[in-house]
Amino acid sequence: MISAWKISVLFLAAGPVQPAVVETECVQVAPWQGRNAPWARPAGHGRAVILIQGLRPHTFSDSNVFHPIRSSWQEPGSPIVQTLAKENDVFSFAYAQNAPLESESVVRDLASVVLRLRQLGYSEIVFVGHSAGGLIARRFVEDHPDAGVTKVIQVCAPNAGSGLGVATIAVRQSQEPFLRSLSKESRA
Repeated sequence: MISAWKISVLFLAAGPVQPAVVETECVQVAPWQGRNAPWARPAGHGRAVILIQGLRPHTFSDSNVFHPIRSSWQEPGSPIVQTLAKENDVFSFAYAQNAPLESESVVRDLASVVLRLRQLGYSEIVFVGHSAGGLIARRFVEDHPDAGVTKVIQVCAPNAGSGLGVATIAVRQSQEPFLRSLSKESRA
C-alpha cells in the first residue's frame, strides 16, 4: 500500500559544490482517507489528477523553505479538489523551494509518483501545474515522454520567465535560487 511519503535527494548546485536537500511529498486528497492513509484506487476511477504547486514565497522564516507545503487549493475540501473528485482521484504534489527549478530531484520524485500510480492501474494521469508547477509538469513530460502522463494543464506558468513582479518579492536567502530560476533570463 502506498501512503504519503517524503523523498529527500541531494541537488548539486552549479559553482562550488553545495548539496541542498530537496524534499517532496505526494498525498492523495480525493478520496481523502487521511494524510498518512495508503493510496487507493476506487473501482470506476481510471484517471489520476496530480496538482503541482507553484511558488510559495517565504518572507519571514527560512524554516518552511526546506519542506514541501501544499497550497490551499491542493487541500482536501478545496473547490478544485471537490470538483475534480467527482470523476477523478486527486493527488497533491509539493516540493521544497530551496534549489533552482532545474533540480533533477523534483522530476525524479514526480517520476516515482507516476510509476506508482501506473502500478495502481490508472490508465490516465493528468498534471495540473500552477505557476512554477506548470514548468515542472512541462519539463517532466519533455524528459519522460513515455511515462504515461496523458495531459498537462498549465495555469499561469511562466514559460518565458517571470516579470518584474516576482523578481521584487522579498524572500529568504535560502529561497533565492528557486526564485532566480523563474526569471526571464533563466528561462531563456
